[in-house]
Amino acid sequence: MLFYGTPHTDVTPIKPGGEPDSWWNEWKTVDVSAYVPAGATGVVLQCANTGAYQIHFGLRKLGSTDNIKPRFASTREHFWAIIGVDGSRKFQIWNGIIGTGAHADVEIYLVAYTTAAVLFTNAYDKTPEVSGDYLTVDCSTEAPGATGLIFRCGRDDQEDPIVVYVRQPGANWNWDLGRSSSYCLVGCTNSQEVEVRMGTEGDKLYLLGYVTGGIKFALEYVAIHPSTQEVWEDIDLSSYVPGSSTFALLQIHTGHGYFSYKAGVRKNETATDKKWAAFRHSMCIVELDDNHIIEEYLYSSAGWYFRLVGFVRVTSGYIWASDEAGETTELHYNDEDGDERAIEGADTGSNGDPGYLWVEGTYLHYIDSNGDERREEGTKEGATGVGTGHIWTESTKIRYIDSSGDERYIEGSVV
Repeated sequence: MLFYGTPHTDVTPIKPGGEPDSWWNEWKTVDVSAYVPAGATGVVLQCANTGAYQIHFGLRKLGSTDNIKPRFASTREHFWAIIGVDGSRKFQIWNGIIGTGAHADVEIYLVAYTTAAVLFTNAYDKTPEVSGDYLTVDCSTEAPGATGLIFRCGRDDQEDPIVVYVRQPGANWNWDLGRSSSYCLVGCTNSQEVEVRMGTEGDKLYLLGYVTGGIKFALEYVAIHPSTQEVWEDIDLSSYVPGSSTFALLQIHTGHGYFSYKAGVRKNETATDKKWAAFRHSMCIVELDDNHIIEEYLYSSAGWYFRLVGFVRVTSGYIWASDEAGETTELHYNDEDGDERAIEGADTGSNGDPGYLWVEGTYLHYIDSNGDERREEGTKEGATGVGTGHIWTESTKIRYIDSSGDERYIEGSVV
C-alpha cells in the first residue's frame, strides 16, 4: 500500500532552554523511528507557521545536501509535504528566522508514512524556461515507471517562489505552487511527463521522488466543500472513491493569506483540531475511515475551495463486488501495479448475498452488488497440484484452481 496512517503526532524539534532563536538557523534532525517501521522510505507531514513572523523553512532527507528553504511567506498558514527518510528513519528541518529577533513558531505533525514511494536523497532540478505557456517536463530518466511525481518549488535566493503551475497532461486543473504551499503529488503520463508553467525568473521546480502505483489521479477535480462554517463537518467521499480506497488527495485554498481565513482537514472522528490558512493550492493527504468519510473545517467563505483530486487504494490482492454506479454487476480487484480492474460475468439467474466468491466446475462465480449470481470462465493453464478452490491475484490477473485441479486466469479491464 502506498500510504499508512499514523496518529497525528507532533514531531517538531524543541529548542533547548536558554538557546537564542538563531539556534534554528541550521538543519535540525528529526527522528521518527518510534512512529514508523523499518523499511519506511518517507513520511507525510502537516506543517504550519503558527506565529506572526515569516521564516525560511525547509525539509530534506537526512544525508541530503539540498539547501532548499524558501520563505514561508504568510503567517498562520499550513500545508502538507512528502519528504524522504534515511534508513534510520530520520529527516531534517530548517526553521530559520528572518530579520533580527523575529522568530515564527512552526509545528510539524506526522500524519502518514510510505514504504512504496521512491524519495531521492538529493532533489533533481526540473525547472523549464519561463514562458507564458505550459511546457512538457520529462522525468523518465529520474523516475522510470512512475505513475505520479513528487515536486516542490523554491528559489536559489531563498525568497518567495512567486508562482509555479504543475499539471497532469489532460487534466482540467493544476497545482498552483508558491510561497507557503510548495509541495505536490501529481499524476504523469506513461512516459513520465508533466506540464509546467513558470511564472517568474528565479523560481525553481525540484523533483523529490515518485510513486509507481497505488494512487489514482483525477483528470477532473470534484468539489467537496463543507456547507457550514466554523464547525468540523463530515464529508462523505464514498460516491467518489472505490471501496478499496484508504486516503484522499485534496487541494485546499482559503482565498487569502491572512490568519483569519482558516481551513482544516482530518480523519473522521479524531480529536485533532488543527486549522490555519491555506494560500495558493495546499496539498492535503488525509486518511479515510471505513465509510470513506473525512472531516473539513472552514472559517471564511471568501474565495475558498476544497477539491478531491485523487485517492490512494490498496495496491494488490483486494477483490470485491463493486457497488459504484454503473459497476454493480462487476467484480473488481487491484492488480500488482495498483490498477483497479473489472470483470463482468454472465448472469446465472440465481441470487444470493452480495460479495460471495467461489469456484464451481471450470467457472469463477460471484454474487454482485445487486444480489445476482454471475460467472466467468478463465483461460486454462493446466494442472498445478494446488488444491481446488484457491483464488488469488497475480500480476494483472485473477487466478483460481478449478474443480478438476487446473489453474485458470481471468484478466480484467482497467477501470
